[in-house]
Amino acid sequence: MVLVPRLEAKLNKRWSSVGTKANRQWGWSAMEASTRQGIVFYVGERRQASAARFWANLPAVYREQALCSTAQDAVDAEVTPPPRHRALAKLARRTHPGERCNYT
Repeated sequence: MVLVPRLEAKLNKRWSSVGTKANRQWGWSAMEASTRQGIVFYVGERRQASAARFWANLPAVYREQALCSTAQDAVDAEVTPPPRHRALAKLARRTHPGERCNYT
């Protein structure tokens, strides 16, 4: 019997001002949970349209098979299909690899 580990991605977003404080842009990123390798990065607004483009940029194998962990944010829940989505509270301390990558 061969055990194949389940694909798991950590989805994260952060904001930064570009030029002026009024021009806030969001960086959306996905990281493979086991290896912490970056999968995809997208820059846009914090809206459902940007979340949908970010989701579309994920490789098909992650969209179709991976468990995607996100923060408890409505925009993530709107785009990520329920069987693939796991919303984590910050107190669960499972989002720290993505947060650490953001600050590095």
